[in-house]
Amino acid sequence: MRNAKGGILSHFLAIGTGTIINMFLGFITTPIITRLVDTTEYGQFSMFSTYSGIALMVLCCGLDQSLVRFFYEEDELSYKRSLLRFCILVPTAATLITSAVVLLASAAGLHLKFNTLILAFLCLHVLLSIWDRISALGLRLTYNSKRYAACNVLRRLVDVVIVIGAVLLLKSHYLIIMIVGSTTALIVTSLFAIRSSRDIWHFRGAARFEKKDELLKYGLPLVLSMGLSTLFQALDRLAIDKYCDYSAVGIYASGQTIIAIFAIVQTTFNAIWVPMQVEHYTKNPEEKGFFQKGNQYITIIMFFMGLSLIAFKEIVIFLLGPKYRLASTFIPFLALEPMMYTISETTHAGIGKSKKSYYGIIVSGISCLVNFTGNTLLVPRIGPTGAAISTGISYIVFFALRTIFSNKYFYVDYKLGKFSLMTGITLVYIVLMTFRSSWTVALIGYAVCMSALLLLYRDGVKNLVADAIRQFRPDDSPA
Repeated sequence: MRNAKGGILSHFLAIGTGTIINMFLGFITTPIITRLVDTTEYGQFSMFSTYSGIALMVLCCGLDQSLVRFFYEEDELSYKRSLLRFCILVPTAATLITSAVVLLASAAGLHLKFNTLILAFLCLHVLLSIWDRISALGLRLTYNSKRYAACNVLRRLVDVVIVIGAVLLLKSHYLIIMIVGSTTALIVTSLFAIRSSRDIWHFRGAARFEKKDELLKYGLPLVLSMGLSTLFQALDRLAIDKYCDYSAVGIYASGQTIIAIFAIVQTTFNAIWVPMQVEHYTKNPEEKGFFQKGNQYITIIMFFMGLSLIAFKEIVIFLLGPKYRLASTFIPFLALEPMMYTISETTHAGIGKSKKSYYGIIVSGISCLVNFTGNTLLVPRIGPTGAAISTGISYIVFFALRTIFSNKYFYVDYKLGKFSLMTGITLVYIVLMTFRSSWTVALIGYAVCMSALLLLYRDGVKNLVADAIRQFRPDDSPA
C-alpha cells in the first residue's frame, strides 16, 4: 500500500495527465453529444442523474465520509480491510432494500417520476455508483494517483464511446442510450478500481470491525448533511424542471456540462487534498502552514481558470451547437460553484478535525435554504438564468459558512480580507458578463480581474511557479 510522498503540488501533478485527457475528451465529446441528442431527452437524463446523485448521498449512510476520516487511525492492513468491508456492505444492503420498495411501488401502479424500466435502471445506477465511489476512495486513500486518474479517464471514455456509437447507429431512444452508457462505465471503473487496490479488498479472513458505533456516530449525521448538500447542488435543475420544461433543463444542463469539464480540476485536487489533509491533521494536529499553502495555491488556480472560462465562454458554447447557445448566459454564475467549493475544501479542516459532523448539516441546510429561496424568486421571472444566479450566490455562502465554523475549532489565517476583495471584483465581472456580455466587456474585465489576482496573490504566484518548476527538475526531489 502506498504512502503520501512529496508535497501538495507533487500529488496534484501526479494525476494531472489524467485530468488533461479528461478535459480534452470532454471538450471533444460534449459538443458531439449535444448536437446529436434532443434537448428534451438531454434534460430527462440530467434529471435521472440528479435523482441518482441524491439517492447516492443518502444511501451511502455517511460511511464514505467515515471511511476517509478513520482510514489513517490505524496502520494495520487488517484494520483497513475490515473498515472497508463495513463501509461497503451497509450501503449495499440499504440500496437493495430501498430498490425493492421502489420497484414494488411502481409495479403496483404508484405514479413516480419515471416508468418502471427507467426506475430499474435508476436503482442499478445508484448501487453501482456506491461501489464506484467506495472503490475510487480506495485508490485515493492509498495515494494510487495514476490508477485513480486512469479510472476517471476510463469512466469518461467508456461512457462516450457507448453513447456516441449507439446514437449514431440507432438515431433514437437517446435517454436509454445515455443511461446504459453511464451505467456500463460505472461497472467497468468499479472493477478496475477494485483490482487496482485489491490488497485492501481481500475480505476473507478480515477481522470483525470493532468501531461500528463510532463509525456510525460520525457517518449517520452526514446522511442529512450530504443529502442536503446534494439537494443543494440539484435545486437549480429541480426548479427549472418545475417552472419550465425538460428542454430548458437540457439547455441548462449543457452549461453545467461545460462547468463540469472545468470542475475536473476540482475533483483532481479534492482526490488528493482530502486524504492528505485528514492524514496531516491526524498526525500533525498543530501544524497549519500546510493548510495555508494549499489554500493559496488552489485559490490562484481556481480564480485563474474560472475567470478564463467566463471570459471566453462564447467560444466554448459555440461548440455545443445552436440548440444550446442560450447556455452561455448561465456560465458566469455557474463558474462560482467549482471555484467556491474547491477553495472551501482547503478552509474547512477544523470541522473534520473536531469530528463535529453536524456542522455539515448546518452549512448545507443554510446554503440549501438560500438556494431554494433564490430559485423560488428568480426562476419563475427570468428562467434558468435565475437558477444560475441563485446557485452562484449560494456557493459563496457555502464557502463562508464552512470557513467560519472551521476556524472556530482550528484557526488558520487564510487571508480572508484578500479573498473577499478578489471575490467582490469577480462578482462585478460575472454580473456584467451575464447581462452586458460583449467581447469588449469580456477582455477588459478579464484584464482587470487577472491584474487584481496577480497583485493580491503575488507571493503565492511566485511560490506556486517555483514549486511547479521544481517538480520538473530531475535533479531535485520534492520537499
